[in-house]
Amino acid sequence: MDNHNAVSAAKYAESIINNPLISPNIADGTTNIDTYSLSIMTDRNQALAATVYRPKEGMTKAIMIAPATGIKRHFYHSFAIYLAESGFGVLTFDNEGIGESLSTNLAKCDASLISWGRHDMPAVLDALQDEFPEASYHLIGHSAGGQLIGLMPNYQGDYVRIQCRVLFRPYQKHGHAL
Repeated sequence: MDNHNAVSAAKYAESIINNPLISPNIADGTTNIDTYSLSIMTDRNQALAATVYRPKEGMTKAIMIAPATGIKRHFYHSFAIYLAESGFGVLTFDNEGIGESLSTNLAKCDASLISWGRHDMPAVLDALQDEFPEASYHLIGHSAGGQLIGLMPNYQGDYVRIQCRVLFRPYQKHGHAL
């Protein structure tokens, strides 16, 4: 990254941190949430990098944010802080082969959309329940993250534990999403 791009990126990051509409209390350090990293093991013995956003009080609902294809969990950081400051427990994660969940050379990674839906997302849902055992569970899916819900074995039959799901597609300047 050249110096101009580094300065632009730093200014952009600062504008997000200091924007009260995006994250009302982060700039002055008075957040009422705790955040910490978590490693979640899938049934394929793959470690997924995750971040937990925990309100310090009053939390009764927990949200799993399922990312779009190729999107790292940090993309949802400001949104997760906003949700946690609004009283929701939140868990974000990197799918296998993405971000900090890439454990091998990308060319050797055999992760797929199917493995994300059948292995990664169920493990994250189980971790959400472990982190917030008294909560009701909700899922926000961004693009493929919302579509892969149907592959989750713990979302089918008697195992349904998600009370609400919200799906949103990526922004497209022209045309329509598939």
